[in-house]
Amino acid sequence: MDKNNRLLKYIVCICIIIVVYIIYNNYSRDLYNNDVFLYLNYNIDDNKYIIDRDNDDEFKKIVSNIQSKKKLYYSNIILITSKIIVSDNSLSNVQNRSVYSTETRYSQTIESIESIRKYIPNVCIFLIDNSHFNDKHIYMYNKLYELCDFFINPYKNIDLDYYTNVNKYKSIAEGYQIIYFLDVFNQLKIKYNNFFKISGRYYINNSFNINNYLSNDIIFSNDKSLVYLFYYTCFYKISSDNFYMYLNAYKIIYLNRDNTEFVERDIEYILPKLIKLENIKLITELGITQRISISGGESNI
Repeated sequence: MDKNNRLLKYIVCICIIIVVYIIYNNYSRDLYNNDVFLYLNYNIDDNKYIIDRDNDDEFKKIVSNIQSKKKLYYSNIILITSKIIVSDNSLSNVQNRSVYSTETRYSQTIESIESIRKYIPNVCIFLIDNSHFNDKHIYMYNKLYELCDFFINPYKNIDLDYYTNVNKYKSIAEGYQIIYFLDVFNQLKIKYNNFFKISGRYYINNSFNINNYLSNDIIFSNDKSLVYLFYYTCFYKISSDNFYMYLNAYKIIYLNRDNTEFVERDIEYILPKLIKLENIKLITELGITQRISISGGESNI
């Protein structure tokens, strides 16, 4: 009798797992279907900004400061997207934006910068973080300014503040920082070979191989364990010849920033779809350690 009961329980458990998988799989297909991309605004123009910044004095000052110090050419450029001082507002899927304290996020950012210097040769580091570093945290600003080639800190920008502190969709939060950087970068007219992007507080580990990235390709890695498309956006590389594809993707993201059905999707799904999968080369290992803000913990990818 006990044997039959155990067998019955086993069968029931298997059935439950199968049902849950089917429901999740169907849900994922529904959430990540292609239909939303058919109705996006694709009216890309060739204006000098993604967002009009002609009357933005803070933006102009940032550009001017970088212009006075930049070189004409860098072999490798990397952008760190960062938010060291986070708000208490919830995201769409979690209550807390981060389990890490401000001090921890700051020290982790320092580690990120140090790892970049160690593993990427001839690199120019751009850090964008719109945190307001007041008197209590001014030492953080000064140290980050010292360690990076260029520290972009547009804390007065109202839209950027809203999308990184209030808006509940993570994809457009980081997206707005990248859009701001792209508008700055477009003014600089810097020549380069490779453009990297790394998420704030993530760091390059000893499995990183720079030779995997020294090609004229757009390079990502993906998570094959998921039932839907997921390309890691914590770290990727865009070659200079293909940078226009990346720029256009973020122009489209900006044009559709208020389309809830669009921005509620993960940027790990949105960005590769906009760049187009056929333009992307996949590698199996990024050589990056990720730190998940909403849950804590580390993992290598």
